[in-house]
Amino acid sequence: MEKNKIEKAFSIFNGGEGLDHWSYSSTSTPFAKNLLGYTFPQEVRRKFPFRYKANFGNLVNNVVQKQIADVIYKTKTIKETDWDRDFHVCFKA
Repeated sequence: MEKNKIEKAFSIFNGGEGLDHWSYSSTSTPFAKNLLGYTFPQEVRRKFPFRYKANFGNLVNNVVQKQIADVIYKTKTIKETDWDRDFHVCFKA
């Protein structure tokens, strides 16, 4: 019963396909942005002129995290607090 309510509530997402794709980035952004972004099918979203295009992806993100983070979680319970912050080392990792 509860699962049906959740599916119905999110049925407008992704052009009526619901929550077929959900990730951390989907839940870490403001709900209004998700509502605008995921209400439309992917083919429509990709045509939005204000669309964010991830041109660099994880390569840049991972290097930046290694440069400025205090803690990097390897798993939910294992965290790293000490690593070589040299740019060249972080870039190669």
